[in-house]
Amino acid sequence: MKKLLTCPFCGSKPRLIERKCDKAKYGVGCSNIECILFLPPDVRKRELHNYVMCYVDKSVLIEAWNRRDYA
Repeated sequence: MKKLLTCPFCGSKPRLIERKCDKAKYGVGCSNIECILFLPPDVRKRELHNYVMCYVDKSVLIEAWNRRDYA
C-alpha cells in the first residue's frame, strides 16, 4: 500500500482516521492546527464527514490525497 504524502497546503504530516461502523470508513486531513485541512485528533468519528471527504476504500483515499484530488 502506498504512503500518504504530506499536506499539499502546508507540508505537515497527514492524519488518517478510520471509523468501523460507517460505509465510508476513512478520512484524511492535516495534523497542523493552522492549516485549512486541519483534522482534530479528537474528532467524533460519526462527524468525520463534516471535516473531510470520507472514502470506502483506503487505497482510493490514498491515491486521491497523493494526487491532490480529494476535494
